[in-house]
Amino acid sequence: MLHLDKLPVLSFSLAFFSGYILSLLFFIGRIFSFRRRTFLFILTAALALASPLFIPVQFPVARLLVSTTILIFTFKNWDLYLHPEHKKYFTLKQYAVFLMNHCLFFVNNTDGLINRNSMSSRLHYFLLETIYFFLSILALFVIFRWNWKTYSFWTEHTVKAAASGIWLICAWDWYRAIWSLAGYRTFKFANKLSMAYSPAEFWKRSHCEIHRWLYADVFIPLRGFVHPVSALLLVFAVSGAAHEYMFSISLGYFTGYLLLFFLINGAASAITWRLKLSGIYKYAGTAFTYVFLAISSVFIFIPVNEIIHFYANQIPSWIKLW
Repeated sequence: MLHLDKLPVLSFSLAFFSGYILSLLFFIGRIFSFRRRTFLFILTAALALASPLFIPVQFPVARLLVSTTILIFTFKNWDLYLHPEHKKYFTLKQYAVFLMNHCLFFVNNTDGLINRNSMSSRLHYFLLETIYFFLSILALFVIFRWNWKTYSFWTEHTVKAAASGIWLICAWDWYRAIWSLAGYRTFKFANKLSMAYSPAEFWKRSHCEIHRWLYADVFIPLRGFVHPVSALLLVFAVSGAAHEYMFSISLGYFTGYLLLFFLINGAASAITWRLKLSGIYKYAGTAFTYVFLAISSVFIFIPVNEIIHFYANQIPSWIKLW
């Protein structure tokens, strides 16, 4: 469970900066031959991904934060591994800043790092997103303080999952606004999720920058070897493995639920990949999509409940598969 009595500052710093420096080391070695570059990527990625283990297991939130950050570093280095020519004009200092900007996963030149909007528009955006972010925190506080013991588990789960999803979008966009205010280019978290009439459409519109990375650096390379639908399923498996890594590091053991969630959603996306709806069918599809997501997302929040006290009600035993 969550411990707030002491902050592991030393181990947290050691874990974070170890992963960060190792990621920068790969940037220095990007000019190596393919064989040496492959060895260096595997070595630096493995050591960086293991660095959150410096943090004691009784601090799962700290482990989760560091492992998420290190994973994003690894994603960016994977793009650099595949396309070293895209960063040939980057200096080490520019790449160091690029690594820290979680709202931008890959660019082909240093000009792509810059936000060219006016300072006034960036400040207005920052203030607006700050309001949204703190309203989402207030909503979460009210919802989690509510007495859910008088309601069913599924009612509690649906409300809390929806509120957590909205908070995540607001938190990402607030973080994005900070980088934008500092003059850096960013991408928004989601693109009109209310128009997602199928699971495939939802994931296409959700987490836009991760979607761009998965498409360019996982789906496209895989598509040359396997059928597009199989490649799509493998993309969701990669995403599931990434999330499983974060929570397994955080909890100290393999959960399996995150991988299961993404495999289920991968299958649903493969089935609805070419689906096109219009009129009343689009509204029905949107309703079905969010019911499906609400039900399947229980496999995300079972591990979350191990880190923080997410549910007031007992999780039904039949949902816990192992």
